[in-house]
Amino acid sequence: MRALTGILIFLLVTSTLLGFYQWQDHLNMSAQSDDDKIEEQITIEEQSDYLTIEHKISGLNEGNFEAELPQFITNLSCVNSEGCEIEEGETLVVENLNDLTVTYEAPIKPLISEVKYNQDWLINLQPVQIADFTKERTVTLSANKEGKWLSSSKPMISSKRESIHYYEWRLYDEQNLPLYKFYEDMQLIEELEGTGIYSTEVDELTDQENDFFKYEELFHNRLVVISEQLESVTLSEMVIVNDIDRVNSELLKSHLKSITKNYSDDYDWVVNELANNFFVGDSGQVVEEFTQQLTEEQQDQLLNILLQQTKQVDETLPNYIDQLLSDILGYEVDFIKQNHGSNTLLPLSGIDLRTVYFDEQEVDFSVRLNNEGIYVSVEDIIELAELNGFNVNGRSEWFIQYENDRYRFYVNRDVYTINDQRYSAQPDTWFQYGSDLYVDYSLIESLFDFTFSFSDEEIRIK
Repeated sequence: MRALTGILIFLLVTSTLLGFYQWQDHLNMSAQSDDDKIEEQITIEEQSDYLTIEHKISGLNEGNFEAELPQFITNLSCVNSEGCEIEEGETLVVENLNDLTVTYEAPIKPLISEVKYNQDWLINLQPVQIADFTKERTVTLSANKEGKWLSSSKPMISSKRESIHYYEWRLYDEQNLPLYKFYEDMQLIEELEGTGIYSTEVDELTDQENDFFKYEELFHNRLVVISEQLESVTLSEMVIVNDIDRVNSELLKSHLKSITKNYSDDYDWVVNELANNFFVGDSGQVVEEFTQQLTEEQQDQLLNILLQQTKQVDETLPNYIDQLLSDILGYEVDFIKQNHGSNTLLPLSGIDLRTVYFDEQEVDFSVRLNNEGIYVSVEDIIELAELNGFNVNGRSEWFIQYENDRYRFYVNRDVYTINDQRYSAQPDTWFQYGSDLYVDYSLIESLFDFTFSFSDEEIRIK
């Protein structure tokens, strides 16, 4: 009996101790979780042509933080003057503070008629050293009753009160909150996760119009407005379209802008051509090149990679698209980069990076890849083999004298002549690339008594 009592007491004590340690562990984990969370309370008041903002941050744990300041904010002031500095008007530096409050003003700028906006007003504080933490932001906006504020994130609360229109958003981590004010009557016609589609005319979307939701990832963190009364606009986090059939194409343009650092208007032709290729179906030179040089599977692969890219890429947009094409085709492509700012379209082809030897000597010789074919530069052949060759009619015809024969190539026709004897060539036997003509090596080999040999690293011509 004493032994049984002792065992019961032992079990009771052990259970109590285990419970105590588990509770302590839970408290420690909770405390650690709280320590790793930065909470921000942002209060905005709308004035006639600017916003006044009070931004309170807690949970910094006396760490060192910095923030690049939005370009057009003014009257920035640190309420906690000790440990908070503004360097050269561009960077907010915070050191050894647990709590921080800053106040500033941000302009409300006209975008188009009946729409004003500010999409770059939020101060985004980051640790100087890598740290694992989460952010939770509450944003409230007390706005004038006239008009309606919308964003890429749907507000948790939107209510009209006696003298103001009150909005409240909850943001997490690096989520942005661009703000757009519409003076037209906007109605929510389709609610998506975290955002929505608004319109001035459409009451609801038909099943046919809902087809664009198969690319739902394009809608994430992006405001969509359909209105025949407003001018069409495409920004990185918002699109206004007056034709519902163009929603997907404009969303793709918006998406490409959002993943491009330092987006330039010079890139507009790239996003327009990609949108035309994937969604609009308008014929154009770039669309034709994609159709001829890429299989449907490769085009789908390109689109899927673009849709899945959510973070900004380090490359410029032309270089990024070329890199994707290179990965898909298996050889280096400079299609977008070469055509950026070009008056005439250079065809989609790849660069053969293998070392070229001519009569056992390493030479500078241009070889391009196209539709799995290998094409060599006629200009380089003429120079290296010391042939008598020239071009006429704006380089639409090329003449080569080789031994006792005269060769003539018609660039825009699948025809060539030898001593005025006409021969037909297979389609894609050659193509114009800038000022040069690239010809399938097998035709050069058969016409001019050259021999080509290929390895993984080298091309040898004899």
